[in-house]
Amino acid sequence: MPETKNKLVVLIGANGMLARMVLEKAPAEYAIIPFDLPVFDITDREKILAKMAAIKPDVILNCAAFTNVDGCESEEALATRVNGDGPGYLAAAAKETGATLVHISTDYVFDGCKREPYTEDDLPDPQSAYGRTKLVGEQAILDSGPEKF
Repeated sequence: MPETKNKLVVLIGANGMLARMVLEKAPAEYAIIPFDLPVFDITDREKILAKMAAIKPDVILNCAAFTNVDGCESEEALATRVNGDGPGYLAAAAKETGATLVHISTDYVFDGCKREPYTEDDLPDPQSAYGRTKLVGEQAILDSGPEKF
């Protein structure tokens, strides 16, 4: 019987609610390496690139975000670094290592007026700092020229 290789997944934001659910539900064929603050800072581009180059994951799963919607209003610069710049850095690392980037966004990038579910093809129109910063992250990923995301 041929030997099977586990998919190596780096889980960013591993201490958050979404990531905990991912860890609970992840299939056994995935070897998951969890990262979160204070050891792993999504806003530190050079450390992200170096760490991902050393690990060479198959998948980078980004569950990290500044999710305090009210806090984003008063700390939009920090929210932009976490929700905007960080995903772009992860996309660059994914591109350099050949990993697939899985990034979790939010419906806050839309205005909330649509009566049916939003799709990736709908035009964004964020109404809050949280939505604006998450949209910056989506654009940073697209601007990085990702091959697998």
